[in-house]
Amino acid sequence: VGPVAALRLLRLPGLGLFFAGSIVMWINASGSMALFSLRVVELGGDTRLVGIGWAVSAMFEIPFMLLFSRLATRIGVGRLIFIGSLLFIVRAVCWSLAADPFVLIAFTALGGGGFALAMVGTTSYIASRVPAQLGATAQALFGSTTFAAGSITGAILAGQVASIGGLWAVYPAGAVVASIAAVMIGGAMRQGARA
Repeated sequence: VGPVAALRLLRLPGLGLFFAGSIVMWINASGSMALFSLRVVELGGDTRLVGIGWAVSAMFEIPFMLLFSRLATRIGVGRLIFIGSLLFIVRAVCWSLAADPFVLIAFTALGGGGFALAMVGTTSYIASRVPAQLGATAQALFGSTTFAAGSITGAILAGQVASIGGLWAVYPAGAVVASIAAVMIGGAMRQGARA
């Protein structure tokens, strides 16, 4: 399936908004993590603590991924994606308030949960919304493309924000970006539910 057919998917109810909201969500997620290591060191942590911080995030991804199917049965896939986007907001707010590297690292767990719910949720949601013959194309468009575009943009923007306001400024800015993403994703889920 060519790129034109893939782009037609964005015209399905809610999917264009979901695509844009996903990019905005990954801009926040990537932008926040891009300078995380530097922020840990700035707050007095060392390289060992930086490694632990990254491990904490990954450790919390795994249980959320393993429990996703059970949670989706009870809560719904769309709601889980929305909850994932909310976890990114809470993480960004907590990181903007953290004045200690251990506190910063503790709240990294929220991002791990948010990442798992958003990534696995997107895969499940798209599989349920698009025709089977466009499944692989849709997964590439909504999973890989949104994540890559958000990661690239988020890292660049975080660097620009930090150069103006310091490393701390990345996190309140991230909370604003994550809030915009949550509104977009919530709107997309409502549009998709009405379709």
